[in-house]
Amino acid sequence: MRNLFSVICRDPPALAGHLTNLSGLILCFILCVLTASCMVHQEALTILGGDITIPKLENFEVTGGRELRAVFSRPVKILSARAVTANENPENLNITFPDEQEASEVSFFLEYDMETGAKAVLSALVADKKGNTLSFSVPFSGYNNCPAELLINELRAVYSKPKVEYIEFLVLGSGNLSGIEVFNAMNPDNPYIFPAAEVTAGEFIILHLRSIEDGILDEITTEIISGGTEASPHARDFWAVHIPNKVPLKPTSVIIVRERENGRIMDAVLCIQEGSEVWPNDTVKKYAELAAETGAWHPSALTEDAVVMPNSSATTRSLGRNEYSDDSNGAPDWKFCATGKYSPGKVNEPH
Repeated sequence: MRNLFSVICRDPPALAGHLTNLSGLILCFILCVLTASCMVHQEALTILGGDITIPKLENFEVTGGRELRAVFSRPVKILSARAVTANENPENLNITFPDEQEASEVSFFLEYDMETGAKAVLSALVADKKGNTLSFSVPFSGYNNCPAELLINELRAVYSKPKVEYIEFLVLGSGNLSGIEVFNAMNPDNPYIFPAAEVTAGEFIILHLRSIEDGILDEITTEIISGGTEASPHARDFWAVHIPNKVPLKPTSVIIVRERENGRIMDAVLCIQEGSEVWPNDTVKKYAELAAETGAWHPSALTEDAVVMPNSSATTRSLGRNEYSDDSNGAPDWKFCATGKYSPGKVNEPH
C-alpha cells in the first residue's frame, strides 16, 4: 500500500492502473487520503479540468463623460453589465459594451453624460476564453469635464487639538472640484479626493486634514457654513477623514495636487524638515522627481532645492507662498511666517 500511495502522489496518471482490482470502498478511502495528503501537481490540475484561475480586475477609471474603462489580467469578453445610480432611489443607467470583443482592456459606454460628481455603481460579469468568470461591482462618479485650477498657497504641519494640520489652495481658474486629488507622498495610500463643488477664481479653499469636531461640514456650496475650530468665514472649508495612527502632514512632505487620480499635475510643493538632508524613503523621492520632471517644481527634486520647514510646534505659524510675486514653482516662493501671522482663508503676509 505504501508503494501504491507513493506512485499516486508522484504520478497521478498511473492511478487508474494501480486501482483496477480495488473495491469501491477502498477506492473512496484512497482518494480521500490522496486529497488530504498529496501535493497538488500541475498534472493533477489538468485532470481536474485545466486552468481554474479567474481573471482579475486590475484597474478601473472614468475616462470621459460617457466612457468607463476596465483593465483585466487577461483578455475577457463582457457577458453582462449594469449601471445604477447610488442614491436613495437608484435608477438604471443605459449602458452599452462590445459583447463580441475579447480584450484585456474593455470599455463600457453610458447613453448620456452623468452630472459631475454624481455617484453610481457598475456591475458586470466577464469571462476569459476558457470560461473562467469574474463578477464585480465598482463605484464611480460622473466625469469632471471642467476641473478648477488650484494653486497650493499655505500649509501647516502642526497639530494641537482642536487645531489641525491644513493645506490652503487659491483658485486660479473657475470650475468644479469633483475628483481633484491631493496626494501626500508621505501617506501615499490615502489621497484626498474633493467632492463635487463649483468654485470661482480668487476663492480660497482650506482642506483641514483631520475631522475631530462636531458640526463640521464640507462647504460644497456657498450656502453651507461649516462649524469647527479654524473654519474660515473667508474661504470654502473641507475636512479630510483622519486615518487612525497616521500623521496627515509632516514637516518633510511632497504634496501634489492633480486634476484627477493619475491626472495632470496642477501644482506641487516639496518640503524638508530642518536638519534633514535626504528624502526619508524611495516613495517620497519618486514623487519629488515626478514633480520636478513635470515642471511643477523647480529646479530639481534634490532636498537642497526643497523648502526648509523649521522645527516649530506653534500652531500660529505656517508655511505660506508669496502672493505678491510671480509663482516660480520653487523654494524662493515660500516663507515660514512669524508667530501669529498665519492666514488660512486670507491673503498671506508679504515676504
